[in-house]
Amino acid sequence: MQQLLTESPAQLAQWKAQLLSALGPNGQVIIDLIPEMEWIIGPQPVVPQLTPTASQNRFNLVFQNLIQVFCQPEHPLVLFVDDLQWIDSASLKLLALILTNRETRSLFLIGAYRDHEVSPTHPLMITLEQLRKENIIINQINLKPLSFQDVNELIADSLHQTQKAVASLTNLVMRKAGGNPFFVNQFLHTLYEENVLQFIPPQSRDDKGGGWQWNLPQIEALDITDNVVDLMIGKLKKLPKSAQHVLRLAACVGNHFDLNTLSVIYEKSAADTFPDLHPILTERFILPTSELKITGNDIHRSKLAIHHFRFLHDRVQQAAYALIHEEQKKIVHLQIARLLLNHSTEARLE
Repeated sequence: MQQLLTESPAQLAQWKAQLLSALGPNGQVIIDLIPEMEWIIGPQPVVPQLTPTASQNRFNLVFQNLIQVFCQPEHPLVLFVDDLQWIDSASLKLLALILTNRETRSLFLIGAYRDHEVSPTHPLMITLEQLRKENIIINQINLKPLSFQDVNELIADSLHQTQKAVASLTNLVMRKAGGNPFFVNQFLHTLYEENVLQFIPPQSRDDKGGGWQWNLPQIEALDITDNVVDLMIGKLKKLPKSAQHVLRLAACVGNHFDLNTLSVIYEKSAADTFPDLHPILTERFILPTSELKITGNDIHRSKLAIHHFRFLHDRVQQAAYALIHEEQKKIVHLQIARLLLNHSTEARLE
């Protein structure tokens, strides 16, 4: 949507006409999913309430119509869908409908999933097999872990050392991280945080004794876990209690979340919620996906805050979610659902 909004007024008017034609009286269905769409097509009439099944069918049809607006030979559409190992049945069905719809052209769909987390009976695998039978072209690329040479080059480049000099450190990192790029990065950060990987500045311009230094016996003595989620849990537990609490709630919302939704389930105002996100942002466990803007209607009294975020990595979200005790998860989800429902009801009444 942001890309569309950078178009000229004439081009934007063309997009608006095409979208309104495709969406018909159901534009609000898409606005509920993509609020920024209202900036292009304007306010839309409320759609009638339907049964859950009919509502899902309507959504599938309207979303396909939306996709087809952008899938044109002069401007093909590329969609990337990550973490397909966690995809729900409704979303999987929608993707299958889009791919098998004969009206869908000029679409390149890229999906990513962890192959070790799906079995042959996983819904994703079954759907892919069905799509192949429908003669849908599916190409598969298997991404393997980084090799010793890859990690050795990465560490040597990061520490400004020769590959030979960091070979023993690479061996240790490979033993712990197993060539997982995210884990390799986080493991090195942990070594730095624990002061077993240190930068020693040179004493003078001619001093060649400075640089990055490490002590393998000290690193071994730390007994750092070889599980990336456990490693991240340990990092998250060092955050202030308030930050841990709000991060747990954010993990329940999803990989991407917004300040307004988070403030509802955190039961604080957006202005009071944002400061508790500061330590998490500082440690880069979450990343901003929007610019600073005011948190209220009063431009003079409202505070500035970032309103949209995403987790650095799905393993960070997984670790944050793991901070909730297993026996508490259902209770937390129920509380979140009730808070969102109450907020939605109040908003409609207003």
